[in-house]
Amino acid sequence: MLIVRQHLRTSGSYGESFADIPLRRISWRSKRQKQMLVEVWKEHCFRSSWKEAIVIPILKPGKVATDPLSYRPIALTSCLSVRYFNVRIGHSSSHKFIQDQGVPQGSVLSVTLFNIHMSNILHQLPPSVRGMLYVDDLQVSCQGSDMRLIERQLQTTVNRLVQWCDQNGHTISPSKSSCVHFCRKRNLHPDPSIHIGHIQIPVVSAVRFLGVIFDCKLTFLPHVLYLRKRCERSLNILKVLSNTLWGADRVSLLRVYHALILSRLDYGCAVYGSARASLLKRLDTVHHSALRICSGAFRTSLFTILYVVCHQPPLELRRRQLSANYFIRAMPIPSQPLKPFALAIGLNRLNEARSFNIKPFSERAKAVLNDAHLNNINIQENNILAFPPWDIQIFNYHNPFRAMTKQALLLLFISNSFLSITVNILSTYQSTRQLGQTSIPQYTCHPVVCTILVITSRLYSKGFDIVFCWLPSHVGIIGNEQADSAAKSATTHLPLAVPLSDMKRVIMHHIFKIWQESWSQQLDNKLHSVKPVIGAWPVMPMRRTDVKLTRLRIGHTRFTHRHLLFGERAPECPSCHVSYTVHHVLIDCPVFNTHRMTFFHQSVLTLSDLVGESPHQNLFAFIRRIGFLYLI
Repeated sequence: MLIVRQHLRTSGSYGESFADIPLRRISWRSKRQKQMLVEVWKEHCFRSSWKEAIVIPILKPGKVATDPLSYRPIALTSCLSVRYFNVRIGHSSSHKFIQDQGVPQGSVLSVTLFNIHMSNILHQLPPSVRGMLYVDDLQVSCQGSDMRLIERQLQTTVNRLVQWCDQNGHTISPSKSSCVHFCRKRNLHPDPSIHIGHIQIPVVSAVRFLGVIFDCKLTFLPHVLYLRKRCERSLNILKVLSNTLWGADRVSLLRVYHALILSRLDYGCAVYGSARASLLKRLDTVHHSALRICSGAFRTSLFTILYVVCHQPPLELRRRQLSANYFIRAMPIPSQPLKPFALAIGLNRLNEARSFNIKPFSERAKAVLNDAHLNNINIQENNILAFPPWDIQIFNYHNPFRAMTKQALLLLFISNSFLSITVNILSTYQSTRQLGQTSIPQYTCHPVVCTILVITSRLYSKGFDIVFCWLPSHVGIIGNEQADSAAKSATTHLPLAVPLSDMKRVIMHHIFKIWQESWSQQLDNKLHSVKPVIGAWPVMPMRRTDVKLTRLRIGHTRFTHRHLLFGERAPECPSCHVSYTVHHVLIDCPVFNTHRMTFFHQSVLTLSDLVGESPHQNLFAFIRRIGFLYLI
């Protein structure tokens, strides 16, 4: 069916029947496949094997293998009537069973229908209890100062949930349920006692919900330790791929790092970002180790240099950017749970007086927006499209001024074209005003583009024929520039919504500015003289060459800095009686002046000339001649 749909899509017509499609234009794997599709298309008769499925239980990660509830049954059965399934474990299969209802895991409708069905469970909660639902993960919470009142409210909520599940064919597993008492009291205080039926829900000190571990004190220490352990295990993949002889290049290694490690560090950072700074620094070691592996730098290299070499910002700045992006994405949503959580004025004063206090997520995100001068900005909402995307007509583009000079265009506009174009624009504007007074909805694209799409769609529906014409600018003409300035000044105070993509771009530039300002203050850094402005380095084609060039740029090589690892004395130049450095070997040492004149044709050089963004073409020939190549 996919092959047939692909042909119909490329041909531009869905009205022809299967028999009208030229079979020579469809790539068939076998004649049997062709005959099968012809039978399905003409007779509407499906094969009996399509109605049978084999359920294979797959063990969930980290679960007990002896518990039947630890397995996930997977069956990719099509959504047909009179379906059968059997269970296979190893080479043994069970008897066939009839699947009366439900959709299989992996189908297109399974997740959508399940979400629609489970959304009603939140209506069973009392007004004093809050709940969050993500597919089949449900969380309910109640806050207060009286434990008996909280316990009674939660027990009533659990009873309602159990009753709803019994009526709708679901079951709440007591073994998978847990209760956490979030409290910062130091004295003894009772824990709630809540039951599902006759089984008490265990009270634990930490619980994992949607991949984030919440402890009873909300310090996020268990989550950070677990996250660091998992990421350190994934570093072994980078170590294998980073061989200096046959390993992958720096860009490929960074992509692997983004996919396997950095994605885990980014997930939930808006939540666990409220942990203390000393705890979050434990994740920096994973970031630094991965950047050292990708760049081939030694352990003696400073982490600030690694950020610039790999063009990866610090994790603290990255958490700021992701938190601000999530905040601005959540604010336009009317039913967003973050909106009611606004810090009181008294608590704001307390946080300002005590700078060591960790602010809530919303206040931390607002601080980033305030620093970026993004206060009180109307962010564009993401509403449903007023018309489907396939109803957008193809724009007709006309450029009658392609072969004309600028002077000829000016005379033409003054005489004829400018008047006719103005009349056409005014008539189009009047026609648009007469189409209706309905409000223009917002879209996920730019507001101006969305407005143009809505107007053109309405005009097309009324039978208008629209041609977009290019009007060349008149740069240098005083009257035209004054008119452009006046028109631009009239749009500065218009209440236009800012798209989310533009807000993210501004926040990204703001975070990069903070990073650049911090890097500009490190004047004593060895790499700063070579790269004062942060940017991506070009990658050498060979991994070994790229690693050696990176170490030369950083200034840390095996010959000049191995004494720090082995506790030895620093090597000294016998002619100059100073410690060996990369700068001394490449620039200062007079012993190699003859070689510098041979390869560089001058003796006065700088590191930027040799190992800058475009390294000198004779650099490696020079260090090979002086015997420094294999000591890097």
